[in-house]
Amino acid sequence: MRSLLRPTKSSKATPQKLQETSLGRAGFSQEIDTGASKSSTASCFPDGTRLLHDCSDAIVDICFVHGLTGDRDSTWTADGKSTPWPKTFLPSKLHRARILTYGYDAYITRKVVASSNRLIDHATNLLNDLVTDRFACNASSRPLIFVVHSLGGLVCKKAILLSRNNPEPHLRDIFDSTKGVIFMGTPHKGAWMADWAKIPASVFGLVKSTNTTLLDVLKRDSQLLQSIQFDFLAMVRQLREDGRRFEVTCFFEELPMPIVGQIVSKESATLEGYTPLSIHANHRNMVKFRSTEENGFKRLLGELSRWIAQPCEDARLSSRVSSPNERRLFDAGDRACLRDLFITNPCDDKSRIERTKGGLLKDSYRWILDNNQFKDWCYNQEQRLLWIKGHPGKGKTMLLCGIIDELIKMTPDTTLILFCFCQSADARVNNATAILRGIIFQLVDKLPMLIPYVRRQYDQIGKQLFEGINAWDALSKIFSDILEDPILSGSYIIIDALDECIEGMPLLLDLITQKSYTCLNIKWLISSRYWPAIEEQLSMVNQEAMLSLELVDEAISAAVATYIHFKVQKLAERKKYEDGVRETICRHLLSNAHGTFLWVALVCDELAKARKWNALELLDTFPPGLEPLYRRMVEQVRGSQEIEIYERILRVVIAVYRPITLEELPALVDIPDGVSNDNEFLTEVIGGCGSFLILRERDIFFVHQSAKDFLLETPLNETLLSKSHALTQIRYVP
Repeated sequence: MRSLLRPTKSSKATPQKLQETSLGRAGFSQEIDTGASKSSTASCFPDGTRLLHDCSDAIVDICFVHGLTGDRDSTWTADGKSTPWPKTFLPSKLHRARILTYGYDAYITRKVVASSNRLIDHATNLLNDLVTDRFACNASSRPLIFVVHSLGGLVCKKAILLSRNNPEPHLRDIFDSTKGVIFMGTPHKGAWMADWAKIPASVFGLVKSTNTTLLDVLKRDSQLLQSIQFDFLAMVRQLREDGRRFEVTCFFEELPMPIVGQIVSKESATLEGYTPLSIHANHRNMVKFRSTEENGFKRLLGELSRWIAQPCEDARLSSRVSSPNERRLFDAGDRACLRDLFITNPCDDKSRIERTKGGLLKDSYRWILDNNQFKDWCYNQEQRLLWIKGHPGKGKTMLLCGIIDELIKMTPDTTLILFCFCQSADARVNNATAILRGIIFQLVDKLPMLIPYVRRQYDQIGKQLFEGINAWDALSKIFSDILEDPILSGSYIIIDALDECIEGMPLLLDLITQKSYTCLNIKWLISSRYWPAIEEQLSMVNQEAMLSLELVDEAISAAVATYIHFKVQKLAERKKYEDGVRETICRHLLSNAHGTFLWVALVCDELAKARKWNALELLDTFPPGLEPLYRRMVEQVRGSQEIEIYERILRVVIAVYRPITLEELPALVDIPDGVSNDNEFLTEVIGGCGSFLILRERDIFFVHQSAKDFLLETPLNETLLSKSHALTQIRYVP
């Protein structure tokens, strides 16, 4: 018996356990009760809408709907308090919100007469009562947000569905106006509370009437529950396809209830495709905030603030886009505009990066998902800018590739994930104008309704809008206008290797800092090497957070270790190493990698070129650290019989302003007669440049920006150093 008083987090009370306890009927009912007034009677039950806060210039209505055995006031009132927190806390935070609470008889047992209403009856009443209240206040078309607890979420979903398909126009106002729903402990997939229906009435005390139909809905095999879930998700998908924003946030309880354990599991409280947020409380107390300093309240307020801060859509937006035939499609002018705006496909860039780096290994980036700074950026609405900095070769680019994949999985389909991979040698992604141009292209390509912002000037200027001397000013104005459009919901903008933006970086940083401060629905993620100039500008943003990869050495080292085992296993399969050789290589790499992915990749590339029997002997020649390894690579070039041609190629690739192709190489470098058109020979020559260069498709790149910087900045001698010397080798620069 004593063990029942101290349940573990996973423990649940069963009907049999409840019958066996002698805890006292009153005590048990108080633990389960979500706050209903004990003096309530059938004749004076607090049902219907009640105004908690009025606002003469309101731009949004917020309606609170309680759950099972709750009521419209006490469910939202903390123990020891006399007033619901939405009335005391929200008006000072949300200045232009009218706040309502809705009540219905959700008791399953009563000492008098229990309501016989079914869930659909409560949903119908919610719909009608809310329409009546909003009509009386001349607010029928005002945007509406629901905050719903437990069973109230199911009632709310059904009410919205009833409104959507209602033959009476005035009852469709709720569907047309609803901006979003915040679900708090809502059992979308059922809850163990359905077992209450099996508990004898005597367990609850003196009961004259029961109503178990509400509990029947909560059974996991309930057809009504499954139908509501299916129809609601189908509705949300259709709205997204039609271009209408519909926000959803799901909160789940972290703590169990005394005696009975967890009421609604995280799995049941979450809708697929939406990031679940937690509240450090049990099912009852998760909606009873005592202070504005509670993290649960801050998270809820953050969601409300974000939704309200978004420019309000016309309340009749749904009628404007409800028909597939009325959605905006690209016409010939739009397509011409997109062709001229296009500069590179970031999805293709990402795929190429992952392929050329040997594939994205999930276990090498999963550590970031548990990092507190990253989680704060993801879930804290006030944290809108995250800068990930690290030394060369720390895996920043692949880390961001992984983050992009995770964000796509964890956010709704309406959330835009926009990204750019900067590269100093590629004119398409090495300057501020090109980067912004690529982001705007992604926006209008994914949301065709936004293309008029570009067409207004494009129709007058044409392609010069994107390439002329005023391109940055014009594009930044277009970008700012787009961010203010109500059709744009929450978005993530991710820019990798910002330090490789060699032209206009201060302009881009100014834009980022400005928009991260003013645009509450945009989150920015930036990666770069440590540059004081970047830190100086980003530090001006109060919402900026910095994640230094050098300060998470343990996580990076573990990720590099995973990467080493992956690379060596692939190498062993290719070279047919014996187990002893494979294990020796692994141990050497683990001891010398020093948390640097690039070092591991370069060493493995060298081993891949070597004879199988020379692997261990060659292994000892690789010094730890990138710079010593680069010095070894230089010495390798110097010791080659083809040193002159290798040097000429390296100098040319250093000097040109864009990547050159294999076919262009003979025109830039003196290649011996007879082999200038031999692609196999040219490919072999590129591979012989000490691993400094790589081929991507037909383009020649430095293996990493740090390798190019090393050749330019390290005073070895004039052999591989001078850019001015490199220029003398070029007979033609395209």
